[in-house]
Amino acid sequence: MKVNNLFLVFLVMLLLYLSSCNKNLMIGKNGAKEKDDYDIAAYNYVYVEALKQKLMGNSGDALKYFEQCLKMNPRSDAAYYQMAQVVISNGDMKNGKLFTGKALEIDPDNIWYLTMLGGLYYQEKNIDSAIIFYERAIKLFPEKENLDLTLGNLYSEAKKYDKANSIFESFDKKYGVNETSTLSSIKNLIAESKYDEALNRTQNLLKEYPDELLYNGILADIYRSKGDKEKAIEVYNRLLDKNPDNPQVQLSLCDFLLTEKSYNDLFILLHGVI
Repeated sequence: MKVNNLFLVFLVMLLLYLSSCNKNLMIGKNGAKEKDDYDIAAYNYVYVEALKQKLMGNSGDALKYFEQCLKMNPRSDAAYYQMAQVVISNGDMKNGKLFTGKALEIDPDNIWYLTMLGGLYYQEKNIDSAIIFYERAIKLFPEKENLDLTLGNLYSEAKKYDKANSIFESFDKKYGVNETSTLSSIKNLIAESKYDEALNRTQNLLKEYPDELLYNGILADIYRSKGDKEKAIEVYNRLLDKNPDNPQVQLSLCDFLLTEKSYNDLFILLHGVI
């Protein structure tokens, strides 16, 4: 009972907040006016009811209420955005893109709409379209560094390695060797088959984090890609000495030995594990 009362208080406060913001909601960032002859109080009531149904997991009822909101005010980007979230949560990516696109048409400078569309295209493996929306977002919000890092990784996946490196190197110059941009830069260089540069950066990263399993694993992969099997095994042996019972290290070495068709060494390792 106490939870229900708190939920009702939350809804009332949200309704009051929406009512206080009505004047600000009338004009979007693009200067387009919303429908100005609708009952704002009624709209707010229906919108809050839609949010309640969404939070309760009643997707069908939530969509019906949001559709009512759009009948009252067809220029409600918030209603379209909420509808997109509802259908996406049910696995309907097609309509998720449709509703988010309509929200973006109404408010083209909204970071949430841009990044959601970018994410939806990414899930469809349409990397080029995802890049377009992230590039738009960065032009509008250049101070948001997480967008730059995401775009860098998208460039790398799209094999636009120079653009990706440009972003990662700018972060390394600004923050030095770090676990975010430096690691992304290394992965980008490996994808580009620039193993010597990747090796140099990985060694710099390991100077800061010498015992990190992921970075040592990457170092071993680079040696393997360079054809230096012995050095790769040295890395794995060093990891095993420090972490003899770590299943991640054991599995990584098993995978390496299997790839290299070193079946005798693999048998010895598996026997030891067993």
